[in-house]
Amino acid sequence: METPQPDNVDFSVPQRQSFAAIFILMLRSAVAIGKSMWPFLLVTIFKTQKEGAANKWLIIILGFVVLTIVIALLRFLFYYYYIQENHLVIKTGWLKKKTLSIPLQNIQAVHLEQNIWQQFLKVTKVSFDSAGSEKVEAQMDAIDTKKAEQLKQILLNYTATQNPLSIDNNEETIYKLSVSDTIKLSLSANHLEAFFILLALALNLLDDVKKAFDVDGYGWMESVANSMEEHVLLAIGFAIIFVAIISIGYSIIRTMLKYYNFTLTAQHEKWRIAFGLFNRQQKLIPHNKIQLYSWHTNWLRRKINFWMLDVKTIGNDKAEVKQRQKIPLTSLSAAVTLAAAYQQSPVFNPAEGLKIEADYWKRRTLLSALPLTIILVAIGYFIIEWQSLWISLIFIYFGYRNYQWYKNYRWFANEEGIQLYSGLWGRRYMLLSWKKIQQVKLHQSPYQRKHQLATIKFITAGGHVTLPYIPLNDANALVNTVLYLVESKQENWM
Repeated sequence: METPQPDNVDFSVPQRQSFAAIFILMLRSAVAIGKSMWPFLLVTIFKTQKEGAANKWLIIILGFVVLTIVIALLRFLFYYYYIQENHLVIKTGWLKKKTLSIPLQNIQAVHLEQNIWQQFLKVTKVSFDSAGSEKVEAQMDAIDTKKAEQLKQILLNYTATQNPLSIDNNEETIYKLSVSDTIKLSLSANHLEAFFILLALALNLLDDVKKAFDVDGYGWMESVANSMEEHVLLAIGFAIIFVAIISIGYSIIRTMLKYYNFTLTAQHEKWRIAFGLFNRQQKLIPHNKIQLYSWHTNWLRRKINFWMLDVKTIGNDKAEVKQRQKIPLTSLSAAVTLAAAYQQSPVFNPAEGLKIEADYWKRRTLLSALPLTIILVAIGYFIIEWQSLWISLIFIYFGYRNYQWYKNYRWFANEEGIQLYSGLWGRRYMLLSWKKIQQVKLHQSPYQRKHQLATIKFITAGGHVTLPYIPLNDANALVNTVLYLVESKQENWM
């Protein structure tokens, strides 16, 4: 084992977290308890009028503070981590001791995050993902920032160098999001998603208020609506405008805070992304860990040539969100240039790609849109009688959507992998290298068997790609070619 440099930490010696971890652990526990008990605390505060209540509350608060401090100290004092025999070892616990040993070659990602408190205290939360794990494998709440950077480099350089103490600090900035680009990104974000987040928070708040103060929030909303019956159109218009302004404002602020000072740097077959204002995050993406590579845009971002790079690393369906890294890009050419880290073959021109069979959109419309339309028309008939026939326009709408998606869909395959192009209002490119494939499935429904068609599903460690409704002869040839190339080249999938 190579002797570490004097400026580097010797991680073979058991290490504790920074002393700031005590404060972080106390704060996290206090926030968790506060979130779960705030309705009860509010009720107790407003309804307690008996003599001696102040002393009672003083005892409760002091007991809560002392207990929180003791638990935080015990967690801090009995938490150690170190590297031993190519394993990251983490020991925790006082009464119930626990030892977690993670082989370094299994560590797929190291995440560094800093909320506003951690930035102030100059510490970093470090978390790890390993192959096959459905969640974050382990995390450290507060490591000195410089020490966290060294640990990250050591863990992620291990696969390439097989040296658990090697550190590579050569780094080149290849992309940075300017302030104007961040504003464009926030203005073109998915504001509908923000609306549903706010709606869920509002409904949860109304439920908590009802439990805490015995106030019927839903009844109050209904009474307000009844009082404005004479101006129903004005009320509806005002409500729509108010909700739209709040949702869009929240979405813009949320996006700007998340992607503030976004930076992408390259370092020895890896990308490092750093972003965030109050919650600063750093993530390292080794090129060999990338399983699926795609970039997409919505209708508005397409007009301003703004794309979101979507990189899926090793994981599974339950860990899909955690394993997905999103990188905002200000042009299609930037996404195409970065794709060379995953596939050396040039990205194909969609106009020159292959189509799938038209049976796809026809069958999809008949099997999904038609039953839904019939059910809705039947229900509507009992309410508005023959005027319910207007509901049948839904069938035409979904048929149009399916046709446009089919019309835009293209695919292309070569010796290195497959490339897909799709979208309805927006657009998406997706690349899959053959060496990343774990399994290939060829599927035929009764209709496909009758018409000599097939659907292929390519399964990787980071998700799957489906190529629907292509001629059976082409599907068999493609599957056989893929299996031959994977076996003959014998390239590592990670």
